[in-house]
Amino acid sequence: MKSYSFSVVIPLYNKAPYICRAIDSVLRQTLKPVEIIVIDDCSTDGGPDKVAAYADTRIRIVNRDVPGPGGYAARNLGVLQATGEWIAFLDADDEWHPGHLEHMSMLLKKYPKARVASSARSFDLGDGKQRHDAFTKYFGNRDAFLTVRDYLGAAAKGYNAMGTNSVCIQRVFAQEFPLFPDGRTRRGGDRYAWVHAVAKAGGLAWSPHIASISYRNTENMVSRTELPSLTLYKEMVFELQDHLAHYELSALKKYVNRLQRGGLIEYKVRKAPCGSYSQHFLWKDDVVFSLFWTCVLRIPGLGALLIYLKQRRH
Repeated sequence: MKSYSFSVVIPLYNKAPYICRAIDSVLRQTLKPVEIIVIDDCSTDGGPDKVAAYADTRIRIVNRDVPGPGGYAARNLGVLQATGEWIAFLDADDEWHPGHLEHMSMLLKKYPKARVASSARSFDLGDGKQRHDAFTKYFGNRDAFLTVRDYLGAAAKGYNAMGTNSVCIQRVFAQEFPLFPDGRTRRGGDRYAWVHAVAKAGGLAWSPHIASISYRNTENMVSRTELPSLTLYKEMVFELQDHLAHYELSALKKYVNRLQRGGLIEYKVRKAPCGSYSQHFLWKDDVVFSLFWTCVLRIPGLGALLIYLKQRRH
């Protein structure tokens, strides 16, 4: 069986110091993509000029007139522009390992009914520190088709099988609906997109190969400047309730509560107003967790401790 064809979508906004590293990692793939679509989100630092300097005809730049926070509008546009059988995403300040697309093609041949796929990934924390994603350590060195319940159950425990740089999605499936929540949040829209995709696809294929290196010390990182939305994930639950069985919906609510906890901790640390803590949790099916964290977050002077714990985690 022939290999699948891949379109690569890279959103670009003021990542001039890193964009060539990202593109070069795509060009080094052992399975060559049919196209590399760079969506420029009104960059002002010369990044698009660096992209234009490449002579490879597979690389094309699509310019947007208005920047979209988080790259969500850019990725949605890239999905619509894609022509390959599968779409793979890469952030402009990260890079792939050379065999990523070839490994994904082999995985998809093994699980031909899959419409969404992902794999292991690694993180460069700076100062020579690197780590692998938590799901890989949890799940082990084996490929599998993960059901919606598998995916959400692991995610609720803190083991997320999906990351932007490791996800591939079938083009005809991705073009059926707006994948990323353009205009609804400035941060966290990737998790929203992956949950929607897995729920509507009925699961995902997963590979243990390490797809990418995500760098955590680059300039203009959204996670450093923007607070996460405290409404997006709750809205997601209501949007997907007709697509999920009861046990899947229960797992989704537990996952969302863990995301809400993480968001509320950031609001607490940054001393940003967020209203009553209790209103941000989904209490049904997760009463103990919701009650515990509503109480913990109300403890005076907790901000310094949470900062310390967050630093330890990273």
